[in-house]
Amino acid sequence: MEKSVMVETAVNAMDELLELFRGNEPLWVKSPTNERYLIHRETHDKLYPKISHINSSSSWIESSRDSGLVPITTRHLIDIFQDPEKWMDFFPTIVTKVRTIEVLDTGKEGCALKIRKIYSYQHMHEKLHVLSPLVAPRELAFLRHIQQLDSTTWVIVNVSYDSFKELEDASS
Repeated sequence: MEKSVMVETAVNAMDELLELFRGNEPLWVKSPTNERYLIHRETHDKLYPKISHINSSSSWIESSRDSGLVPITTRHLIDIFQDPEKWMDFFPTIVTKVRTIEVLDTGKEGCALKIRKIYSYQHMHEKLHVLSPLVAPRELAFLRHIQQLDSTTWVIVNVSYDSFKELEDASS
């Protein structure tokens, strides 16, 4: 897949994440089994009908929303997300293998006097294992987009890359 298409996919995922973050009911509903918020699939599908790859036979949907405080600096957290070794060390019981396949783009936008945004696009692969006999290890290929929105707000989104291979095969 061409780099510009991958970056566009990551940007679209970031836009959707920001819309989801700002949304409330009926997009998010409380789980009947706990206090977590889950995405309401029918509402999501009405808002984002263009995302047909999510409905492919090889995809699965998992979603939840929660918030909390992380007792480290923003810069340290961003460094962890950008460095595969630090990412694996930060989640040693879950992330068993991770690598950056390709850094698509990284940089700063703005004029010489003021940097307005810092961003990063990476194509990554990781193997996850939840410590449970009921959950098999999973291997994921994804695009990670890290974006500074303002001086105090950063957003990080991962969007599956594997699901796009099925679309490419269908269009060939």
